[in-house]
Amino acid sequence: MHCRECQRRKSVPHKPPGLTIPIPPASAPFQCLGIDLLGRFPRSTKGNKWIIVCMDNLSRFAITKALPTAEAEQVAKFITEEIVLKHMDHPELF
Repeated sequence: MHCRECQRRKSVPHKPPGLTIPIPPASAPFQCLGIDLLGRFPRSTKGNKWIIVCMDNLSRFAITKALPTAEAEQVAKFITEEIVLKHMDHPELF
């Protein structure tokens, strides 16, 4: 049994915050992108359960699309068709 005074004074154990790595600012549109998946949502009438969001870090321009799955093949197809082929003149892939 713990007394109320001990419970009140005892600190809550927690891990120290992790290290953050700053992202250098982009100097051109679509040079640095943030991509995230939202879901799983109830299946839509078109069979989609996920939403993928891509945002250009320089302009804050966002591209979204509904996806049936969150598998790598669907994500790669989105990046290729909706970002690389439509918005990048000379993409640098690394």
